[in-house]
Amino acid sequence: MIDTHTGPQQRAEVDLDHHSPEFREDPFSKFDEIRSRCPVAHSDHYEGFWTLVDYASVFEAARNDDLFNSYPSVGVPASGTAIQWNAVDIYRIRDGRISEEWAADDIAAIMSQLGVFKPPWLG
Repeated sequence: MIDTHTGPQQRAEVDLDHHSPEFREDPFSKFDEIRSRCPVAHSDHYEGFWTLVDYASVFEAARNDDLFNSYPSVGVPASGTAIQWNAVDIYRIRDGRISEEWAADDIAAIMSQLGVFKPPWLG
């Protein structure tokens, strides 16, 4: 279980720019480096964000919406509304394995169904 202690603590700061050419060339080394220091770390890139780099932390975070969420800055609060999710996935198979995947999700339709976005083409 993740410690949710709220008192003063020194946070693990990392230099993680997940859009950099260096990261794109070798993301696994960077994640290994972060994981060896602390599985939950903060980066100041892109106005600051937290990264979770081990299974246990991701597992716990996925189950604790009160502590781990980006709302209201990112996302939509849970409403229980059923939606239709339209997507297209294209796979390239090489030697019997998936070697590449392209995915396109209709995010505008999802946001429209949730009532947080009205596409201009709907008038």
